[in-house]
Amino acid sequence: MKKFISSLGCMTFGALLSASAAGEGIVIDTDTTGNWFNPDQPGYGLQIEVLDRNRAVIAWFTFDSDGNPVWLFGSGRTEGAIVSMELQRFKTPGFPPFDREDLQRELWGTIEFELLGCNEANLRWAPEAPDFMPGESPLRRLTKIDGHRCGEQASFDRTFAFLLDRGPLEFEAQIFPSSDLEFLEFGHEPLPPPLSARSGLKISGPGPSSMRLIAPLAGLEPETTYRLEMEVQFATDLPSGCVGLGGSPDGAMGLGAADQRPDPDNQIENRVIVGDLTNGLSDAYCPNPSRPWILKRLSTRGQALEATTNADGVLWVYAVFLASAESRRTWYLTELIVRLADDPQGGQETSG
Repeated sequence: MKKFISSLGCMTFGALLSASAAGEGIVIDTDTTGNWFNPDQPGYGLQIEVLDRNRAVIAWFTFDSDGNPVWLFGSGRTEGAIVSMELQRFKTPGFPPFDREDLQRELWGTIEFELLGCNEANLRWAPEAPDFMPGESPLRRLTKIDGHRCGEQASFDRTFAFLLDRGPLEFEAQIFPSSDLEFLEFGHEPLPPPLSARSGLKISGPGPSSMRLIAPLAGLEPETTYRLEMEVQFATDLPSGCVGLGGSPDGAMGLGAADQRPDPDNQIENRVIVGDLTNGLSDAYCPNPSRPWILKRLSTRGQALEATTNADGVLWVYAVFLASAESRRTWYLTELIVRLADDPQGGQETSG
């Protein structure tokens, strides 16, 4: 398996840079972490947490033969796509609080979790406790960790992460039309509550102006066309369904790249639309000036995006908000992830 190690002289202020090659085969790693269940038998399932590439813990929430809830816990070592372990069953005299001495633990049996794909797995069990029968069940992923994706589908040679928690890096802000520049607010600062423990790049501008955050990505092969997948995380307080002056206030969020620094007076760019600013809260929050800020993640996954580096091996990457309403819009950029492969026509990925 190839490894790519790159350096970005322009990335400072504590940016995290990782470079790796896509792995071969299916293996259990951190992407497997999440909740899994059988869609044909909803109401029970298991939670797996991968601590590293060699250990995992599982909590299985199921029932006994009388329909009473049973919680089983265990840990084991992973071997490729399989993790096997003994599960313990715990009993207490009732709802907490209770004395530690009253906690009862007994061996329930063993299970084997086999990862079949990004969102598919199989569970086999062999009970030692009475009144339980051995068996197996297909599983499907119910939840995953924010920002994680399946390694088997990561058909990219390099991954670069701009993490904006510690500083602005080399990012700059642009606004269209440029005559609105005096109304643009831009800077690195703590996020609003309840996210104030984190920081990001604030960008705020009047509608219907559009805003773009750009940064150079160096250390690539000169004049080379790359296939890209880009991912953005940002903070927004815009609920769904709010109606603003001059059109929908959610606008559109786009991600893209170019071989030269984008012209501040030109909105034409190589980009794809990935979503909008809405954060999923109901429109009941629209008139509330103290409505909560929520982190949202969007990706170009499944959409074709290519870009060619310049003679110095640099790509300019950007996130752009295309406004459609006259009201002012504010958002905070917290992460921009760029994945690249030098096979522009290859690497088609499956969804899921």
